[in-house]
Amino acid sequence: AGPGVGEDVAEAAAAAAEAVAANPNARARSCLKQEEVEARVEAQADILPDARAWAALAAMRMRRWEAGASDIPRTTRQELRDDCLKASAKALSVEEGNVVAWMQLGLCALHDGLYAKAQGYFLQVLSEQPKLVSGWCNLGMALQLGGQGDEASKAYLRGLKLHPHSYQLNNNLANLHRQHKEWAKAEECYFKAYTNANTNIIMIIMQAEECYFKALAARPEFALVYNNLALLYVQTGHPKRAKPLLLKALELDPMLACALSNLHKLEHLLQLDSTPAPDGPAESPAKSRRVQVADAAEGGRRAARRGGMGGGRG
Repeated sequence: AGPGVGEDVAEAAAAAAEAVAANPNARARSCLKQEEVEARVEAQADILPDARAWAALAAMRMRRWEAGASDIPRTTRQELRDDCLKASAKALSVEEGNVVAWMQLGLCALHDGLYAKAQGYFLQVLSEQPKLVSGWCNLGMALQLGGQGDEASKAYLRGLKLHPHSYQLNNNLANLHRQHKEWAKAEECYFKAYTNANTNIIMIIMQAEECYFKALAARPEFALVYNNLALLYVQTGHPKRAKPLLLKALELDPMLACALSNLHKLEHLLQLDSTPAPDGPAESPAKSRRVQVADAAEGGRRAARRGGMGGGRG
């Protein structure tokens, strides 16, 4: 896995951005373009000396830089990197121990090939939050890329002692074993990473579904929640369960643009899925749970590619 903002840090940044956007002077809906949301967060950071806002802005810039690294012009990439560094520095000038800001500085250094500097930043992260998965993951990566394989292994193992089910740490440790041609150890770590990742995905899906149900129990007339729950089912490979939810959303709000768009795309997707498949070998009834989960995940990705559904997730 390439360097990226760890889940815990991303969640912290998202929470910070949400707290800032909740201010009456900076109402931001998720259907706005990302640039507009970032502009509002940046404006709020200028108004309030809040380290969380600057750190959230730094994380946003980093995510955009990583997500479009191969697709956006070099000058734009450089601007995103510079903005990330400036926002991180601003956050640290307000709050010296801001973990999100230290993490962004480390990721910038990692991308620039400044591995020793990146190690220092990630050590600073871990001095603030010693149990942070992404801190150990990124420290190990900086050590590994810097040619310090033994130290990288120690970092991954120390992280795994705290988080034995971390798929990120298992995956990176497997990469290190593979690099050293330790095939049996690599296979074991890859299998752990695969199993833990799929377990994580299933848990996240179940938690998301439960939250949508709670939202509907609290406010049954909230049309957007029906749309969002439908998207969850489409993206996890269950498009047939999505249609009645979109119809319910439109019954409650006939002008809900995202539901109208998603229903149109869903009907096209269902037509594609109903096309008879070419004859082939019969599927074994004894398919393993591991393969079933992989197939379900692929079904979700295939649905997303075909339908391109989304928007207005609220």
